[in-house]
Amino acid sequence: TTAGVLLVFSLLIVPAVIGVIFSDRLPFALMIAWGVGIAGCAAGLAGSYALDLPTGAAMVTALAGCLMLAGLAKALIFVDVAR
Repeated sequence: TTAGVLLVFSLLIVPAVIGVIFSDRLPFALMIAWGVGIAGCAAGLAGSYALDLPTGAAMVTALAGCLMLAGLAKALIFVDVAR
C-alpha cells in the first residue's frame, strides 16, 4: 500500500510543482503540469516494460527525474540577469 500512496502523491504533486516552477499563470501551469504528467507516466511505463521493473516504482522514479531536471533547468537557464 505504501507504493500506491507514493505513486498517487507523485502523480498529484510533482507535475503541479513543475508547472508552478515555470509559470505563475494558472492556464500555463496546468498545461505544463499535464504535459509533464503524461510524459512522466509514459517514461515510467516504457522503463518498466523495457527493464522489467515494477510499474509504480518506475513511474515514481520517472516523475522524480522530471522534477530534478526541471529544477536544474530553472536554476541554469532562467538565472537572474541582475546577479
